[in-house]
Amino acid sequence: MPIDKPPHASHHCRNYSYETGIKGRGPLCALGVDLSVPVASSRMCWPLDGKNPSCDKRQEYTTEEREAWAIYRAESMERMSKIMPMIPGSSRDRKKRDHWGKSGDFECPGCGEGKVRWVRSSYNGHVHAACSTPNCFAVME
Repeated sequence: MPIDKPPHASHHCRNYSYETGIKGRGPLCALGVDLSVPVASSRMCWPLDGKNPSCDKRQEYTTEEREAWAIYRAESMERMSKIMPMIPGSSRDRKKRDHWGKSGDFECPGCGEGKVRWVRSSYNGHVHAACSTPNCFAVME
């Protein structure tokens, strides 16, 4: 059963997003406000503190949405603290590389329903892992 993920209720405007990637476009507004030029124009989307200009289209998240996001983040961290110790090996221990280049899976202790699949790089020991239950757990080191 998927874990419900509430809206990412930050203190930015609810229409603000930031696109990353090789060809990422940077700050974006869902209502079409041009945030690209000048760079400082995206400040109107940032948390209100009296120093940033405000946008007349700014929309705040509700208190309930912010509380739901905070609960989701806390629960996500709790799931991560249960799952990460179960992934064998470490990228920090350069002398003990016995799990580098390996992969595996195990029952998810976070949600109790899915399966965590992990892969540890043979090059630097970094791990990529995710639970099969949507919104439960994913990490890329």
